[in-house]
Amino acid sequence: MQTLAELQQRMNGDDAVDALAAANELTNYFLIYNDEFNLLVQKKTEADLAILAASTDPAGADHALILHWQSLSLGIESRMRLQDAKMIAFQASTLAIDPPTAAQVTAVKQLTTQVAAMVLRDTAVKDFMLALGQVGALVNQIQGV
Repeated sequence: MQTLAELQQRMNGDDAVDALAAANELTNYFLIYNDEFNLLVQKKTEADLAILAASTDPAGADHALILHWQSLSLGIESRMRLQDAKMIAFQASTLAIDPPTAAQVTAVKQLTTQVAAMVLRDTAVKDFMLALGQVGALVNQIQGV
């Protein structure tokens, strides 16, 4: 596991091969973080818009559905705040990461693409939470959590 300072030190070292490897490791970490975070932003926005639409439905509000979407929105917001804190810790070199493998990068990309395609109104909230949890579990492996 390495901190940002350690990766930067390797990138600035005399060994060009190791410097390139460190740069790739750092790039892969940021790719995974950004893939998950962008997915979270997208799905939180969709949940918030669904809440607004359901709350102002002229036919009446389905309060149970609204509460489910609110739980999804709050769960996503919680994960976003956790990821923000981890990124701040990583940037301060107080969080060490396991550099992601190509397989992990591919797995996160595939899962985020799959979850991004899920339509909120057609998918149960529990299914969204399970799918987001799978992405989070992969990212947590890299963050050493």
